[in-house]
Amino acid sequence: MRARESFCNAKSRREGGEGGDRRRDEGEQESAGYKEPLLNFITAHSTNISPTAAGNLEHKGRRMRNSLLRMLGTMMCVLAACADIAPVKDFNLEKMAGKWYIVGFATNAQWFVNHKAGMKVGTAIFAPTNEGDLDLSYANLNADGSCWRMTHLAHKTDTPGRFTFHSQVWNNDNDMRIVEVQYDDYAVIHTIKTKNGVSEVLNKLYSRTQVANANLQERFSKFSEQTGILSDNIVILPENAECPAV
Repeated sequence: MRARESFCNAKSRREGGEGGDRRRDEGEQESAGYKEPLLNFITAHSTNISPTAAGNLEHKGRRMRNSLLRMLGTMMCVLAACADIAPVKDFNLEKMAGKWYIVGFATNAQWFVNHKAGMKVGTAIFAPTNEGDLDLSYANLNADGSCWRMTHLAHKTDTPGRFTFHSQVWNNDNDMRIVEVQYDDYAVIHTIKTKNGVSEVLNKLYSRTQVANANLQERFSKFSEQTGILSDNIVILPENAECPAV
């Protein structure tokens, strides 16, 4: 993958953690900044609470501190991803045309965390327009036999391989970049999704077939980690039947 070194990757190496892993961002100096006010509070009210209650309160404070640090790490990673991930050079819009299978999915978004276990391969049809935009049509066959469908018109930008669109379904703004592609084989698409001022990264692995080889899966996983995605949220999707054409 062609991603530059992100804040998450460089920072985690300095601290001995994996690239993009927010769970290791718990330095002692930062911990002290959160812990001291909590201990002062416990001391001031020690006559009113039991030692057990005080210990529980301090434990909850530590959990809150760690959650805040992870959120900060995520925001920094997203900002780094926005700045550093460039589209593939010599992008050819016409060669992107046709049917693709979405075989890999990676994001820390809560909806994905809640539903990833039941997700399977879906299809995407890319149709270039005369204006240089990209019509996107997605379909996924549900377990009950129904089909979930969604369409977008991705507008070209001044940078070839980079498109933007607003999702009516999710009510968010999308900055989409084709970061690596072999037009007859696979593509990696990196998208920054922003809603109410909050941004999240979504990486997708597209293939012309329903199965991507092991080497490509590994490269996709490493790229996603470099852009701040937790390893548990990088999923290679199982095969699935297709929705009927419309």
